[in-house]
Amino acid sequence: MWNKQVAIQLVSCAIGSWSCSSPSPSPALTDSRSGSPQLGTVAAPTSGTQPLPGGATSPAPTSQPARSGAGATSTAPSAGSAPPAARAAAGTPAVSAGAAALGGSNAASARTAGADHARAVAGTSAAGASAGGAGAPPRVECPADGGLKPGETNYTLMINDMPRTFILHVPAGYSGEAMPLVVDFHPLGQSKEFERGNSGYRQLSESEGFIVAWPQGIQNAWNVGPCCTESREIHDVEFARALVADVSKRVCVDPKRVYATGYSMGGGLSHYLACHAADVFATVAPSAFDLFEENSPQCQPARPISVISFRGTLDPIAPFNGGPSSPPTMGYRLPDVHFLGAQATFKRWAELDGCTGEPSDSGSGCKTYTSCKDGVEVTLCVAQGGSHVTGDAKRGWATMKQHPMP
Repeated sequence: MWNKQVAIQLVSCAIGSWSCSSPSPSPALTDSRSGSPQLGTVAAPTSGTQPLPGGATSPAPTSQPARSGAGATSTAPSAGSAPPAARAAAGTPAVSAGAAALGGSNAASARTAGADHARAVAGTSAAGASAGGAGAPPRVECPADGGLKPGETNYTLMINDMPRTFILHVPAGYSGEAMPLVVDFHPLGQSKEFERGNSGYRQLSESEGFIVAWPQGIQNAWNVGPCCTESREIHDVEFARALVADVSKRVCVDPKRVYATGYSMGGGLSHYLACHAADVFATVAPSAFDLFEENSPQCQPARPISVISFRGTLDPIAPFNGGPSSPPTMGYRLPDVHFLGAQATFKRWAELDGCTGEPSDSGSGCKTYTSCKDGVEVTLCVAQGGSHVTGDAKRGWATMKQHPMP
């Protein structure tokens, strides 16, 4: 199912109120290591000022002191570049025909950002937490000077002696007051740069007032149990926790408003974080992916957590009704995995969140369980006739901001 011909054919799809299209090939960007054109990515600035949506610029931070969190250390290379070793370990940001990663960007919201949060806030820290989320959360303090200025910077964390990279976007409206953080995960076979240009959260962060991080997976993949990095010893939950802890030391993050989203395999990691890091992430918004049959029983979130999923009924990559699928990994093979299916995943989250009654129509092809523990909600947005599509960033963000950490 995850084959190269299918991925090539996923060029466009109409989905009722939300749609997707293939990334624009103009301009074609070139990977400095291979000289090959990179489609659908956004070039990272290397020096001087950092571009912001709308043409504004801000000074580019060139270095940051090393920090540690969740047993990890971090370094900050000059904006727009990562050490060669980090780039090699993190995976080549290439677009492959075998990747289930074709999708278009969503329009940014025209709404203005809401009220600022308090400068210093107490809440959940990503540092030192177990995979299941046990333990009392320590107090989180914001940087005394507000931290980074608006712009984008690449960072590297060391996780178990392995360099892990991410892009951090601080919106133009940031002034040192606490903001939400959205961590946005790329598809299998793709890169953090692709996700930055494809998901719609970069533009939305400017109008809605939140920080965004785009992490890079090892081998352009994520480990969600039975799939999809070559090694099952890649610790992506630990990476996500350490990233949140590190970002919280660089900018003022409201720890009760940390969210995860992602497309395709990135959506799979969002599901996985809801299962194993609900003490860090308040709400998740995965698209084009479901829970796996292989490890669904091990999904035991530390608390009820809001989930909004986006799925297409004709998805050839992650079958809407569930079943086996062959991961389109590059350079290595993995056994088939078995998707639970969109409706079964929807019901599974409702069960985990203690929801009662039947889901109600919430518009635009979405249904929502609203009577759940601790006020959380579980939503499934179905695109009739839709293929392997990106989610609606505006709808995802609307759900996120309505459901912070209790």
